[in-house]
Amino acid sequence: MKKLLLFVFLFQLSSLPFSAFACSCIHSPSGGYVSKITEGYVIFWGVPTQAKLVQTEEGRPQTKVEYKIQVLEGFERLPNGPNIVTSSVVDGASCGKQLIMGTPQFIMANKGRNDVLRVSSCMPDIPYKAINNYLTSGEDVFIPDLNECWLDSNEINTENPECSVWENYSPWTRFGDEDWFKYLKIWRERKRILNLNN
Repeated sequence: MKKLLLFVFLFQLSSLPFSAFACSCIHSPSGGYVSKITEGYVIFWGVPTQAKLVQTEEGRPQTKVEYKIQVLEGFERLPNGPNIVTSSVVDGASCGKQLIMGTPQFIMANKGRNDVLRVSSCMPDIPYKAINNYLTSGEDVFIPDLNECWLDSNEINTENPECSVWENYSPWTRFGDEDWFKYLKIWRERKRILNLNN
């Protein structure tokens, strides 16, 4: 009898509405030049220092997360210093993205209404090195779709010369890993200065 009750309880849980929702990203084709793929994004290195839940008046979801971020490198498109970035609550259906507090991250944000920056889990696949080169030197290269370069053996197709931009790509590493320690040092120095001024 206990097993039957447990089965009924678990079945009822699995049939609740929230289990049916999942994030569904609508991407434009991911192949193209860096300038085109990153169009509409504000891209920067930053450190989330505070986070709070905010109730919204309209739209879905009703709650969002508001992050206060110290911008470490705005690539002359976003001023260094404090900024606000929002995200939907990370519940699957809303495609929210949870930022990691107190650690440098390479962030791609959409600019929404009233110039509010918003992050989501629907960031396009693009090699970090290609974005960084574009932002720092203006080098605009063609990026083939990752699906055209990723082999079943979990390797990049090196026989296709266009796929060389995906060299060293791994879906299991932190985005921007090669520059993470550089920005960690910048953040530690920034914190030291901020503490001296307080």
